[in-house]
Amino acid sequence: FNSQLLRVVRWSAEGLELQCTESAQRYTVPQNWGSLHAAAITYAAVQGRSCTNQTVVLWDTTSKRFTRRHLVMGLSRASSINDVWIGEA
Repeated sequence: FNSQLLRVVRWSAEGLELQCTESAQRYTVPQNWGSLHAAAITYAAVQGRSCTNQTVVLWDTTSKRFTRRHLVMGLSRASSINDVWIGEA
């Protein structure tokens, strides 16, 4: 699953059914998979991706390493300003 943008398509007793937004490949994982694996994409990894119809949350905006370039790149991933949130760590 490394570096894939996965979307939850079904949640059941058997687990989560995930689908890669780029290749459409599907995976079934246990329900606790989300708590064991990162549910985020780093600023570096999201470059070149579109997060159409997805909520984009920008984290660590108060870090001394967060720059205007991070802000512009993060904001430009969303298809609408209503899909952007500034997260507080």
